Amino acid sequence: MTLQFVLGKDGLDHQAKMIEILKSQKAKNAGDQFFYLVPNHIKFESEVDILKQLGEVDADTTAQSAVQVLSFTRLAWFFLRNTPEYQKQRISQAGINMLIYQIIVDNQDKLVLFSHEIHNPGFIDQLSRQIREMQAGNVSPENLLEMLENDNSTITNDLRDKLHDFAIIYQQYVERIANQYFDSHTVLNLLSDKLLDIDLSHYHFYISGFSKLTAQECGLRCRSDNGINRYPVIY
Repeated sequence: MTLQFVLGKDGLDHQAKMIEILKSQKAKNAGDQFFYLVPNHIKFESEVDILKQLGEVDADTTAQSAVQVLSFTRLAWFFLRNTPEYQKQRISQAGINMLIYQIIVDNQDKLVLFSHEIHNPGFIDQLSRQIREMQAGNVSPENLLEMLENDNSTITNDLRDKLHDFAIIYQQYVERIANQYFDSHTVLNLLSDKLLDIDLSHYHFYISGFSKLTAQECGLRCRSDNGINRYPVIY
């Protein structure tokens, strides 16, 4: 894998340099597919701007079927849209909160602290947010359980009880989502697995506009590195 960084001071037009590299690679590799990955909240304006730069200077319209400007979730759609896993029912944030509530109700006899917090305003939202953070950081329920079972751990009893309860809820959440539903973090894990099975020798990836990447997003590049020659360009 060829990994290239475009670095420079704030005044440098990084995107212009990225487009220059993309044009060069596109000319050398006719017929290949190019993905320009940007944050979801700026996808539309980035797509318009990037495709305009790739087209003729005075052209009113630009068609660049070989170049896709996508977010990570849309990249997942590109590779997974015809797979059975991607056809599962999507779950909304309200649905996630209801699922977490039901998990707590079903496990009240196992929970040390959280069974008493279920009716506190904002508690379910807080648990939902913490689960999202764990997923984005690639921290699994098993990782939390290993921490609890470590005799050398210096965590306090109160924190141990909280981790115990959270690990139970998190583990059951992951299991129930996997069996019935589909959430935004599941899709990145599916994409990570899918990339291992795809010949990416004619795919080129450019990542731009991110102030930081989550562990899940970083993992996509690492999981796809199976010795095939690809050209991700990151700044």
